[in-house]
Amino acid sequence: MDSVQDHHRSPFCSNPLDETQSCDNARAEGFFGLLRREFFHGRDWSGVGASEFSAALDEWMRWFRSGRISQALGWLTPDEHRLALGYAV
Repeated sequence: MDSVQDHHRSPFCSNPLDETQSCDNARAEGFFGLLRREFFHGRDWSGVGASEFSAALDEWMRWFRSGRISQALGWLTPDEHRLALGYAV
């Protein structure tokens, strides 16, 4: 891609006027905002090494997928919701 105009020719955004194919990253931004609020903020991370941080993040991610229920998903966990839709977990 050579210019901003080329963004609209991306295979991820075939028609920039089609509101059903949003090219923004709102879902990713929402997830990372949640990650910051629920995992990162409110903890004392001083003295925590990279491997300990990585293990804590992995544990939180596992809980997020299989233990955290969501009203938006019909009070299911993400894993339960995927299974209900017939997707692999």
